[in-house]
This record gives sequence, structure tokens and C-alpha cells, in this order.
Amino acid sequence: MDGALVDLYHLPHGHWEAKDEKDDLAKEVQRKLDKGYPRDNIIFQAPERAILYQGGARVWDKNITHPEALVSVVNQFFDYKAPHIQEWDPYVKAFRWATDRIGDEGIVAFVSNSSFVHERSMDGMRARVAREFDAIYTLDLGGNVYKNPKLSGTIHNVFGIKVGVSITLLVRRSKRDNATIRYGATEPDWRKEQKYSFLEDKGSVTGVKWAVIQPDSNQTWVTTGLATEFKEFVPLADTDALFSCYLLGLSTNRDETAIAFSGPELAERVRAFCRGYSTEVLRQQQEPDGKLDDHVKWSETLKLKLKRGIRAKFDSSKIRNILYRPFATEFVYYDNLVVDRPSHFEGVFPQGLNENIAVCLTGPGSDKPFLVMAARLLVDLHLVGAGCTTQCFPFYTYAEDGTHRRENITDWALEQFRAHYHDPSITKWDIFHYIYAVLHHPEYRERYAANLRRELPPHSVCIELSS
Repeated sequence: MDGALVDLYHLPHGHWEAKDEKDDLAKEVQRKLDKGYPRDNIIFQAPERAILYQGGARVWDKNITHPEALVSVVNQFFDYKAPHIQEWDPYVKAFRWATDRIGDEGIVAFVSNSSFVHERSMDGMRARVAREFDAIYTLDLGGNVYKNPKLSGTIHNVFGIKVGVSITLLVRRSKRDNATIRYGATEPDWRKEQKYSFLEDKGSVTGVKWAVIQPDSNQTWVTTGLATEFKEFVPLADTDALFSCYLLGLSTNRDETAIAFSGPELAERVRAFCRGYSTEVLRQQQEPDGKLDDHVKWSETLKLKLKRGIRAKFDSSKIRNILYRPFATEFVYYDNLVVDRPSHFEGVFPQGLNENIAVCLTGPGSDKPFLVMAARLLVDLHLVGAGCTTQCFPFYTYAEDGTHRRENITDWALEQFRAHYHDPSITKWDIFHYIYAVLHHPEYRERYAANLRRELPPHSVCIELSS
């Protein structure tokens, strides 16, 4: 890579890859991703074009010869904070800090959140830990209420909390060797008293029955329930895939201002927001270090716009419908200032057009079970609630002004389906409906439940499912 965005702990928060004018940017991006490049906040940039991946999704693919477009993609890159970094920054940094403190030899021991062991977002951290230590012992005490709603934090968790807990010992020797990873776990349904007794009885690492783990290519340590054929399916998006592109649901970061069941009520709220914010723009120009008005819900993105002196002006035409929760439609003020992360719905559901439809899925790493829905309007990032992102796969994409309609099912996918079924009459709409039907099928969701928690669902030209 040509550059990285890192913090004071040298933890990466973004990457940058530059390409020459002669390079085919789309092919170069796919080649790098196939090599294992991260998909979490990385810019692939050619002199006239930039492609940005965030949260596993391609969220930007545009011409950057205009200064406004270049500034927009750079701001989006710097503003992004991965959900796991937002939630577990101190916890990840504590591992990094302790690792650096022990030098060439020593032991790091932590009782921490168990997302380090299980979450897809921690693949990179697990890979780094495996490179930097010789022996790794992880005892998983379970108790993650978010992943298993049958549990109770006060009854099944050793600390009475809702997130899982693990004990980790990392051993580094002066003569470094390939890491041996050992994993142990208590029974999923044990009450906390049983776990206390287990820890007291075992006493040390010698008393635990460990399983030696061999990580897969994605640095997944615990592969229980993962179906190996899942990786052989065709990816839903990118090169040689079913869709050309997809996008995240929008995130306002101020739902109480930007979303409402009533259009007039929403208009009143947004007008008040615009007045308060614009007043702050003028005041900050005179008093740059003055305290911000608490009546405005400030985010880092909004503060940056404040510093750049961007004003807010109410426009009733920006009030749109949004699928806020399953089967719950509300009104949203779709504006790049009021909405922190508007995604790119202007290129999917342009104002005044009602011909498009998108398949919407729960994103990787979700705390909720996998869900698929179809939508004809803007979609909220947390469609199924907090702890869950939403990825949208539209049938059509457009230019921002609603022109230049393109089918999002790839020509490659059409060729594959027609060849497999020996039927030249198959259309892209047929493929779109087939994809939705398979992803919605109970057997598919049950068979690949563990995989679907970790990654976007790949697909197959032909998947055998019971009727």
C-alpha cells in the first residue's frame, strides 16, 4: 500500500493505494482485494477516479477531477470510524500498548471482551497477535447476550454484562516461532456460578483442556458452524459477481432531528436545526473557540462542516420517505449536512422516480440474525436496529440527476445463468428475483447462519434447497 491513516498507537484506521493513469482501476482493485487487502476504509485512487470501500462495501466510485468531488471523498475517508473501533478503541489499544511494553520477552494477560476471538472485524488483530507471539491461550467464558438472546447478562455472564468475556494469555519468547493458538470455552448455557466454579477448579492454564486452533485464510479462529462451501459461491458484488455495486444504508447520527412519522413535524424540527446550526456558523466565525450550542446534536462530521463555514438552508423538496425499520416507513430530511452519512441513494432512488427496487441485507458482524428485505425507497443503516448495518443491492443505478439508468446485475452473471440453465431467455430481472428468493429461503439462512454473521452472502448459479 502507498499510505495508511494511523493513530497514536499506530493502529490503522484507513489505507490508500495509488494507481497510474494507464492502469485499469476496477481490475486493479479486484486484484488487490483478491490478495487480501482490507475493505474497511481504503481508497484506490487513479488521477481521475477514486474508489472507496468502507465497512466491507464499495461506497464511492466517481470522477475526482472536480475539486468538490475530491474534497468529498477525502472528508468521507477521514471521517470514517469503523463500528468496532468506535466501540472497542480502549480495549484494542490496551492490547497494543501492553504488547509494546513487554519488549522481546514476556506475557500479556487480559480479561476482556470476547469480540477479539470471534468478530470478523478483528481478523486483522488476530493475524497481528499471531505474528507477534509464540503461544496464545484464549478461554472463552461466553455470556454474549447480543449474539444469543436466550441468555441473561445477570445470570449467564461472569460480570453481569451483555457482551461476551474471555481470558487471554499471550506469550512471547526471545527466539520467535510460529504461534500455537489454544482455545477453550465454557458451555454456552452455563450460569455464572458454574463458570466461577470452573475457574476455581482449573486454577491455571495446565488445568484447562485446550484445543489447538489452525486459523483459516481469513484468520478465523473459531470455525464451528461455518460451511466450507460458502467461500466457493459467487460474490454478490465486484468483478465477476452478480451485482456491479452496492451501498450502505444512510445514517443520520441525529434521528430525532432528521426522521419523523409526520412530514410537517419533520419540517419544523429541521427548520429549528438549520436556524441553530447557521447561528453557530456565524458565531464561530467571530469566536472560534466559543462553546457550541447544546441544542444542536454535534458530531465530528458536523463540526468539520461548521469549521468550513457551510450554512444550512431548509428545502422542503429534500423530505423523502425512508424504510426506517422493517415494515415501518417514516419521513427523512435527505440532505448532506443534516444527515451525517447519506450514502449514495441519489444514484439509486433519484427524486421523482419510482421504478427501482433494492435487495437489503443485514451486514457482516451483525448482532441480529440475518434478514433480507426488498425496498423501493431510502433505507436506514440500522434497519433491524442497533448493532446491525444494512447493505443494499439495487437493480438499477443512475447518475445523480436521475439520468443514465444502468442495470446493476452484471453481464457476466447473465452469461453464467444462461449457460448453466441452457436458456437464452433468462433476463436480469429473473436473476434479481432468484437472488432474493434464495437469500430469503429459511433453509439457506439456517444452513449458513454462522457464515452470514461474518460476511456478506455469496451466491450460486444453482443452490440445492428444499421447496
